Amino acid sequence: MNYKLAKQYSRKPWQLDLIKAGYKGRFDLGSLIEECGRDFVSLLYVEGSGTEIPGVKWEAWGDNKNYGFGISPEESVAKLWLKLNY
Repeated sequence: MNYKLAKQYSRKPWQLDLIKAGYKGRFDLGSLIEECGRDFVSLLYVEGSGTEIPGVKWEAWGDNKNYGFGISPEESVAKLWLKLNY
């Protein structure tokens, strides 16, 4: 197995989705929020709030009712970026 393929297998599914969509930035939270630009509105920790969707711990919200849900803040913002850009 070559290095590039091995590295790809070590990525999380949401990271692969971003790569397939053409995302070229870093995968840390600050970079993902920055890439959403002015469309990013908020990031909420919702586990235990009584209103959460099963398996979802974080919600990222953008303008125009765009959103991303995930088990980590990075995953939720990545899913928001995908909705904002595709």
